[in-house]
Amino acid sequence: MKIRILLRGPIARYLDSTEMEYEVSEGSKITDVMHILLREKKLKETWQSVDEMNREALILHNEVDIELLEGLNTPLQDKDNITILPLIHGG
Repeated sequence: MKIRILLRGPIARYLDSTEMEYEVSEGSKITDVMHILLREKKLKETWQSVDEMNREALILHNEVDIELLEGLNTPLQDKDNITILPLIHGG
């Protein structure tokens, strides 16, 4: 299955990319893709774990907040989009 990752906000600038595609196996879930991102990209410098990424970013599955679905356990289908938008904190 082919999954498209859309990066928004400062993380897109940091990685110098707004979009990437991954080939994942049938039965994959959002958490599986997040683990791939942490392993293959420089995201480990920003987030130490998938749970930390989930707390500090809005993650959308086909434009729907994953918290309204099955969270990180939301199953994926071919050609799904996952959008990652880091939450910006100020003080």
